[in-house]
Amino acid sequence: MATDRHGRKVFPVHDKDEATLVAIPISPQEIEKLDAGERIVVHFHLPRLFNKGIGQGGFFSLIKKGDKYVADDVEAVKKCAVILRAAGIIDD
Repeated sequence: MATDRHGRKVFPVHDKDEATLVAIPISPQEIEKLDAGERIVVHFHLPRLFNKGIGQGGFFSLIKKGDKYVADDVEAVKKCAVILRAAGIIDD
């Protein structure tokens, strides 16, 4: 299993057509909810100190479809990925 720079497991997030968008950290508690068929909301933000015109943040929902984690808002996932990269959390 892939990990972020802090050693947390990262999971691929897919669009509705199941194309992989990015791998992000998802907590074990959130994975349990997804595995139980629940929808979770992923909130993300970039601290003001690091904000270099990237944007403040946002959110998207995830559900589990088969063995994939599927997001409802592709643009929000892409923005999240930019922020996670800028913060040095992921480097895919």
